[in-house]
Amino acid sequence: MTAPALRDRLPTSWPLVPAVRPQVITKDRQIVDTTGDVWRFRASDDGGRLLHINWPVIAAASAPMLLAERAMQIIKLYIAHRLTFSKGMTVWNDSVMFRRFLRWYVAAMRVGRPAAFDWQLVTEDVFRAFLEHGLKTASKGNDFARLREMYTWGAFGAQLPEFDPDLALALKAIRAQGNIKGAAVRFRDPLKGPLDQDEQRIVARAIAAGAGTPSDRAVVMLHFELGLNPQSTARMRNNDLRVFSANLVDGGRSRPITKYQIRAPRVKKRREFRETKTRPISDQLGQLLAELRRGEPADPLFHWLSPDAPEEGINQAMVRFATAARLMSPRTRSPLHLTPRRFRSTLATEMAREGASRERIAEVLDHTDLQNVNVYIEAASYVVDQLGARFDQMFDPLLQRFRGKIVDSTVPRAFPKVHPKVIPGDIIQLPTAPMNVGGIGMCGRDARKDGLCRLAPPLTCYPCEFFAAFRAGPHAEVLTALEKISEEMKATSDSRIPMQLEDVMSAIRQLLAQIHQEQGHTA
Repeated sequence: MTAPALRDRLPTSWPLVPAVRPQVITKDRQIVDTTGDVWRFRASDDGGRLLHINWPVIAAASAPMLLAERAMQIIKLYIAHRLTFSKGMTVWNDSVMFRRFLRWYVAAMRVGRPAAFDWQLVTEDVFRAFLEHGLKTASKGNDFARLREMYTWGAFGAQLPEFDPDLALALKAIRAQGNIKGAAVRFRDPLKGPLDQDEQRIVARAIAAGAGTPSDRAVVMLHFELGLNPQSTARMRNNDLRVFSANLVDGGRSRPITKYQIRAPRVKKRREFRETKTRPISDQLGQLLAELRRGEPADPLFHWLSPDAPEEGINQAMVRFATAARLMSPRTRSPLHLTPRRFRSTLATEMAREGASRERIAEVLDHTDLQNVNVYIEAASYVVDQLGARFDQMFDPLLQRFRGKIVDSTVPRAFPKVHPKVIPGDIIQLPTAPMNVGGIGMCGRDARKDGLCRLAPPLTCYPCEFFAAFRAGPHAEVLTALEKISEEMKATSDSRIPMQLEDVMSAIRQLLAQIHQEQGHTA
């Protein structure tokens, strides 16, 4: 049915719609002026993004149809109602939905000449068609669910005559598929999902090396350590950084120590008044934030961020940091993409991988629904399974753990510029490992250039880039011993300990696969 045909069903008059109050007090007690063409409010009363609802822009989305004054008034009344009990970002998303709906409606109804839109035109067929359209877009069924919520309010809350209560009840039975929960985490998206361990290492090294400006580095460090929602960061005040000093007696001598905590404003499930969760942070981050702090106790801690778009400033800081540090992802072989969401999912996935409970992960992420945590548990299980899987000659280069090279044991120098150092094959950490039969390889670390080795040879040599493995070394025997002790430890010790051996075992499997591949080519 075309829009003109539907228009003919409209009655000639309607009872008046209640007027919108000139000021609306939001859930978090912001005062919104509703008398102008643009309504302005923040994502939170104590900071965050400045949001705009531009009514002329929404009305223009219906062109060439005319959005009836009454229809617009109903939308305004609904948005004002939502502001009183929903978060600012949620209400802003509702307003964006109306713009998308009107633009879609004009195209779907093939409106070719001026016509008037009113809410009685929205039938069940229109709802179903809008849902079908939404499933093909990034919004999935979310826009349908928002529009259905508005229609239910119109039928039962405001009790407006153009909204059919029977239709409102029928719409409740329609299932609206939303976005796949945690899709980037579940499918290990290389650009949006959690950072893998190699990517985490290069970020940590860049931080330790002092890459980027102090302000950009502070933003990255905070999200790397705590996995915060960027809105929480934007709302932090100077007095949210807490500094504790004490004297520690050690060996009969007293020495001062300083520790830091930060109060992170709650974003998920927050109430009307400001709530925070106190989290410990590293000494390095605490010292940096203390040095950057400016102004009065109630002033923003991250004062250099734009007050109207602080979340965008946080994203830009991460881009600048990755560029300054020249971070390249080993997975994608391209510049590393850093975002607050990636750091958040990385923290949760690593906690799950280390055996943290669902309740603990939910508490750190400030979730009240444990179902939201399951995606990280599944992702962590996937990672462990992949690292523990047997690698054949076509092993996945994205999970490369053996980063050294393979040489014959007869070679005088595996690294021409480094004095030959043979790594022994007897492994005191593994009683069941093979005895020393000439070593497992050579070390190429130059202590003068690369610094002293901080690993635990010989086990941790396998993932090291300075390792030259002997082609005929007892690597298979070492792997067998590792697998055996790992299984024994899973039953008797903390699950995090055998997980720490996964990188070593994966590196050995890849080394053996490379040796096998070489033998196949020379056979």
